[in-house]
Amino acid sequence: MSRHTATSPVGLALCVVLVVLSLGFISSSSASAASVFQVPYTTVAPTIDGTISGDTGWGAATPQTVSFLTYTGVEHNETIYAEHDNSYLYLGIQSGLSNGWDAYSSVFIDGNNDGIADGSLTSPHIDIRVGQPSPGGWWGYGGYTVFGEFPNVYPAGGNVTPPAGTQTASAGSSDVSYEYRISLADLGLQTGDTAGIAFENGTNGTTDGTYWYTSNAANSQSWGGLDPIDEWQDHQYDDAFIQLQLDSETGTSTTSGTTPELPPVALLGALPLGLAWLRRRRAA
Repeated sequence: MSRHTATSPVGLALCVVLVVLSLGFISSSSASAASVFQVPYTTVAPTIDGTISGDTGWGAATPQTVSFLTYTGVEHNETIYAEHDNSYLYLGIQSGLSNGWDAYSSVFIDGNNDGIADGSLTSPHIDIRVGQPSPGGWWGYGGYTVFGEFPNVYPAGGNVTPPAGTQTASAGSSDVSYEYRISLADLGLQTGDTAGIAFENGTNGTTDGTYWYTSNAANSQSWGGLDPIDEWQDHQYDDAFIQLQLDSETGTSTTSGTTPELPPVALLGALPLGLAWLRRRRAA
């Protein structure tokens, strides 16, 4: 005849702790850097004047502070903002860098997200670079450039007239902020689509003074960080980009997402062991 006894408080507490530890680790573990930026939908677009702070139009965005990297491995944190309104992609970069003649921001977008520089000289341009000099910076760092296979597109004929509604701006001196409004139609994008994107911030006209995000974009074999004249042709550059996904109007995700890491084997293994111990105690 089997004998039934109540589970001891200590045993029950042990199992609860194991369950909580395992579930807590699962929910909290993720890669340290974003691989996907979820771009929330907004009904109140930001004013593109270079000033991010205090602009309620950025209210839907979840600021993402990420590590930019130079070719020589120098890191620098900058904060990125992103929103869309089904017509335009809005980007803001709080650079933490000073203005100057050679200070600027560039955004590289792989509209069809194929990792290949295959933009078109006619609309929609799909694969583009949009630039904005800092206040007092050289105007040549601005512009709207199509990227395609060298030499057919870049540098010969790559600069095109920006689509209607395109806006860029910068403001500040010791902590320059940059803002962009880019046509989704010219990128071939609509709600729910995903594009590749890389960011560049120059400070002094040298490669050592140029910061890239993602860090892979600082690799000269990656699209964002390559020398387009020498290395553009016949490369694929998908490792230079993070993914930019446009949320729907009813979407609730406004934070960057990553593929969660699995919890340690020890914790996962402890959970069934603890439950098995509890079952044995109850059957005793």
